[in-house]
Amino acid sequence: MGESPFGFEMSLEYLSTGTRAGWDATSNIEVEGSAPENLTEITTVRDVTLNLEHIEDDDTDRAGVWVITDQGLKDCSIDFTIRNDNTDVGWLAVRDAWLNKTAIAIACLDGPSSTAGSQGVWADWKVSKFARGEPLKGKSTIDVSIKPGRATVPPQWVTVTT
Repeated sequence: MGESPFGFEMSLEYLSTGTRAGWDATSNIEVEGSAPENLTEITTVRDVTLNLEHIEDDDTDRAGVWVITDQGLKDCSIDFTIRNDNTDVGWLAVRDAWLNKTAIAIACLDGPSSTAGSQGVWADWKVSKFARGEPLKGKSTIDVSIKPGRATVPPQWVTVTT
């Protein structure tokens, strides 16, 4: 992508039909390939935060005097705000995943899934938070938090090639 994109150029897209498979038909952690054809952008999303970190592992032993830390498992979550619009299909997909405790396949990318070079996380997510804000001034919004759920294919870091 070159330059750092503006936030509005980034994309949060869900799988509108079908079951999530590996981006490149594998379960590798880092992959390249074409995006699934049935990804649909959630256009009513406002602010998005992709949280990526490693769980810290204590690697200290009695031979030293310092606490030694190593990188453990990867941890990932996405927090976003979506307009409270119950006629929007993206809003409905997220709400239904929360109501039914089902996974929703989402790609959180730094550009559209149709643009070569866009990259980000592709996973089956569980909606852990679906909180409605009712401000005195302004439109109602929903604050959403999602985390990877158990799936046949683990979360993947993907790069769009075509």
